Order: sequence, then structure tokens, then C-alpha cells
Amino acid sequence: MDDILAKCCPIEPDKTALFEIYFENYITYRVTSESYAAGGPEEISSGGYLAIVEKSKYLDHLEEIAGVFQLDDGTFFPGEWKQYGVYTQNHIIEIISHCPPVVTKIKQ
Repeated sequence: MDDILAKCCPIEPDKTALFEIYFENYITYRVTSESYAAGGPEEISSGGYLAIVEKSKYLDHLEEIAGVFQLDDGTFFPGEWKQYGVYTQNHIIEIISHCPPVVTKIKQ
């Protein structure tokens, strides 16, 4: 454990790089304390602190918890949706949207 801790450094915000992530429209979102996040090996995502989630329990149950559905012809209502993840030091933010986010750097 001492070897692992010796390589650690504090996580500090970079106030010189500030971004806005804006979803013009979304289906649902949830915020979970990182202490209670229940990810599992069946979940598939790409990315790090910002991720696109391809498979999750949240996506599996979307049609049950929201007024959306996939039609027999493979199309989606209200549009094909994706799950996005924002992983912070204290919170897990999950957004399911049929619109991609607009990311703007607002401070350099």
C-alpha cells in the first residue's frame, strides 16, 4: 500500500480550463454519489471522466422508466438515444439523450 500511496498526488481543479457541456434536450438524467455507484462488468463504455456508455443497466431499463421506445423496424422514438457519463470526484452524472451535447470551452 505504501508503494501505491507514494505515487499518488492530489486532484486539483484547473481553473484555467472551464468547459460548458450543454444538452439541448435529454430524456433522463441522474446524479449518484460516487460512494453508491453500482457499475458492473456488464457495462461497456468508452472514455474516461467523460464517457459514452454503450451498455448499462440504466439503458436496459430506459423504456420502463421513460416514455421512449424502439420500434419493430429498429428506429427509436423520439430519436436514437445514447448514454453519456460524467465521472467526478464525488458524483456520477448519467445523461440519456437523443441529442449529442454541445461542448464549449468558456475559459482558457
